[in-house]
Amino acid sequence: EGKRHLGAVIGSVDFRREYSNEKVMSWCLEIEKLAEIAILEPQAAYSAYIHGEQHKFNYFLRTIPGMENYIDPLDVVINDQLLPAILGRTISKLDREIFQLPIRDGGLGIPILSSKAEVDFESSKRITTPLTNVIISQGKTLPPTEDVKEIRAERTKEISVMHNEEVKTLDEKLDNMQMRMIKQNREKGASSWLSVLPLREQGFALTKDEFRDCIALRYGDKISNLPSKCACGETFDVNHAMNCKKGGFVSIRHNNIRDFEANLLKKVCSDVEVEPKLQPVNNDEARLDVRARGFWRPAQSSFFDIRVTNVNAKSQVNLNNDRIFKKHEEEKKRKYNDRVLNNEHGSFTPLVFSTNGGMSRECVIYHKHLAEKIASKTGQSYERVMTWIRCKLSFVVMRSALLCLRGSRSVNVNVDCVDDFAFACDEARL
Repeated sequence: EGKRHLGAVIGSVDFRREYSNEKVMSWCLEIEKLAEIAILEPQAAYSAYIHGEQHKFNYFLRTIPGMENYIDPLDVVINDQLLPAILGRTISKLDREIFQLPIRDGGLGIPILSSKAEVDFESSKRITTPLTNVIISQGKTLPPTEDVKEIRAERTKEISVMHNEEVKTLDEKLDNMQMRMIKQNREKGASSWLSVLPLREQGFALTKDEFRDCIALRYGDKISNLPSKCACGETFDVNHAMNCKKGGFVSIRHNNIRDFEANLLKKVCSDVEVEPKLQPVNNDEARLDVRARGFWRPAQSSFFDIRVTNVNAKSQVNLNNDRIFKKHEEEKKRKYNDRVLNNEHGSFTPLVFSTNGGMSRECVIYHKHLAEKIASKTGQSYERVMTWIRCKLSFVVMRSALLCLRGSRSVNVNVDCVDDFAFACDEARL
């Protein structure tokens, strides 16, 4: 009635059903075991699933027709056991719709397999149509590569349109605050920390509580075990934690990013200074965060000043991120731009970050130029350098946010830079 072929199965409907059910049951046992691991190591379990386990299913979704009819038990285990174990809480139907989105779109990159199966099989069927026709006609030459590329491009475009419609439909179900958090998660680099392997030597490993706190911050969920009152006397919540200067955590958050940027600049500029003094005006002792000679122009000093802002603070919650970033950039420029230009004969660039990893326009331009200079000097790929910088920055920002939130945690944040960006990206699966 049928047989296995290249790891999949061909044959009658009954044979395919029996084979598929057997496979799904074995996968369910694997996911149950992964859910047990996720209770103590949620980041490791999450990484194991998105980088390994789910790719195992994709082959069968593409090659076995009607797989959407057999895969439901696996979806149930993922929804009822794996995701609650990773997040430390139960999830709603709306949560599950959000989590199925790709990480870059604000989700967790854990698709609903029964919905994905039909689309994947149709894609595989369409793309292999030219080859199928050659086999049926017993042809002796492979189909033209251009034909396959054209079909693939057409199918990719169709899937993109379907995906955009799904995202639009989901966005309409979200309330204003949920939509605001999702938009922040969609900013370039804001979600990089989720898609990386938890490598301790690169500073990418999070503890159980850290990982779950990061997920809660990502979606604006309630965070458990927070004090009711801050040491400053105010009511303690996430917004207050990101703003309160008591204990010096806000300064530490700023300094972590400053030190990381300085370490990056030292890779391409020989004269880098942290907190350089400006020439005094009216006997003041103004300082900026970093000075690097020859960054924008040869021999010219480039000055950078960093600001980390809580975009969800009460004073900013009604503004979109672009307006918030522009406001802070203009404020920095009014304060320092003319002074640096006229007194220091240098250039000034404000670097504005949000507490969730987003960056202002000038900050994005700066990092692109920095990545180009590092890539040119080291002979490495610009894409790899840029990817690693974004990922490392997202970890520096998120760890600093956790420090503000919990306070009693270690203040040692890994801000070291690697030398081989390509190897670091490959090792971390970036």
